[in-house]
Amino acid sequence: KSVVSWTVVLDTVVKWEGLERGREVFNEMPERNAVAWTVMVAGYLGAGFTSEALELLAEMVFQCGHGLNFVTLCSMLSACAQSGNLVIGRWVHVYALKKGT
Repeated sequence: KSVVSWTVVLDTVVKWEGLERGREVFNEMPERNAVAWTVMVAGYLGAGFTSEALELLAEMVFQCGHGLNFVTLCSMLSACAQSGNLVIGRWVHVYALKKGT
């Protein structure tokens, strides 16, 4: 399977089977793109699991070298708005301003 196929499966699993099963698929992925990371972060934020979202963000940015692109930031802001998570919402806003995204 390609990274795109894996990401489509991941998105479907997170939406229909939940985050626990989604995390299993995410962990099984041989390669992860920014969209796969965004699916998981947005899923955790939307469900109110802030600490898990922050852990993934840290891993995405610092360990894997993926930057936060415009789509990722928009997804994160949407999830923050839906969950009422102002802490991460503010962090995303500051990040976007500093990076000029």
